[in-house]
Amino acid sequence: MIQKIKFILKSNSFIRNTSLLASGILLSQIISIVSSPLISRIYTPSDFGALHIFLSFITILTVISTLKFELAIPLPEEDETAFYLLMASVVFVSVFSALIAIALYLFKPIIINWFDLKRISDYFYLIPIGIFFAGVYLILNYWAIRKKKFNLIAKTKIKQATFGVGTQIGLGLLGVKPLGLLIGAIFKRASGFIALSKLVLEDKHFFTQLTVKKLNFVIKRYKKFPLISSQSALLNVLGLNLPILLLAHFYGSKKVGFFSLTLLVVNVPLTTLGRSLSQVFISESSELIKTDIKKLKKLYLKIIRNLLIIGIIPCLILILWAPVLFPFIFGDGWHLSGKITQNLAIMYLIQFVTVPTSQLLTIMENQEIQLIWDALRLLAVFISIYIPFLIGSSFLITVTYYGLTMSIMYGILLLIQIFYLNKTISTNA
Repeated sequence: MIQKIKFILKSNSFIRNTSLLASGILLSQIISIVSSPLISRIYTPSDFGALHIFLSFITILTVISTLKFELAIPLPEEDETAFYLLMASVVFVSVFSALIAIALYLFKPIIINWFDLKRISDYFYLIPIGIFFAGVYLILNYWAIRKKKFNLIAKTKIKQATFGVGTQIGLGLLGVKPLGLLIGAIFKRASGFIALSKLVLEDKHFFTQLTVKKLNFVIKRYKKFPLISSQSALLNVLGLNLPILLLAHFYGSKKVGFFSLTLLVVNVPLTTLGRSLSQVFISESSELIKTDIKKLKKLYLKIIRNLLIIGIIPCLILILWAPVLFPFIFGDGWHLSGKITQNLAIMYLIQFVTVPTSQLLTIMENQEIQLIWDALRLLAVFISIYIPFLIGSSFLITVTYYGLTMSIMYGILLLIQIFYLNKTISTNA
């Protein structure tokens, strides 16, 4: 059996790369999940709420900071062109971080009042720092994908979890609250920076060949990414993070804290694993889209089927026992988080299935369709939270409406992806 597994790993690059990434992601998530009962007893729901509002800002702004040029890094045949895309992305994220620092200074009072952020008002300077490190790590991550250094990516994931959790626990025990959670989040994003930077330095000869003329040419060649993909990515990340911001505005940061624990122990591990698998899928599909579109469809359907099989049992466990498990594991004050998790279990399952292949339309250069879906998803998020609040629904009921709406939207995305795969196959026949 061991020999058979070794043979499969050697002969199938997708399985081998997926296994490498999955092992790193699994270990990093084990670190985060095992430590969460301790962290939930050190920090309060209000602290968790402040953290996830803070992270929502960083996540939303990081996505547009690079103008999505990093998505194009795995695509060119020549490493030189890919390196120019990397450098363009780094320049954009650096300038963007500086602009955000200025904007936060100017509009700080408005943001604090709108999102109930008085407890972390003195720590706004961490947001542009977090954007810079998160953005550069994302860029370097795509360079590692191009180089197929999935083992290195896996190691950085473990390092990020260790540094982030260690910082949050250490500072929390010293009474640095909620700043300990925020600094830990920044350390988590920065800790993989050095390892991936060394990978770029292996091609340091490209630095001596940089010219503004070639940089402008590459930017124009891949202009569809900032013109369309960046808009789609912004709508996508808004769709994922807008619930935090809306719930904070309508119900306060403490209620968001209960919602955020659900994200931390259920949604974040699932989507992190899904996005890591997506990196392998991007690497494989970027080649198959040029050589064998039918094989790409088979790969796509196989991923969907396998993830659905893997996710069903955890989903059933959450539906049946989440309200009992959460107070037992995380403390008596977190019962509401268990109810939220129970009501969102189906949504988490569908997200888990769809996230790994979420870049399929972009890879097929159907960015316009992805943009339309992202816009509709964002609208659906707003309606699913605002309307229940408007009619006086409780926090839990509002979150449940949101989960049901998102389940429908992700189901629609799957159907759209299959339609365009079949359409591309018919066109190339």
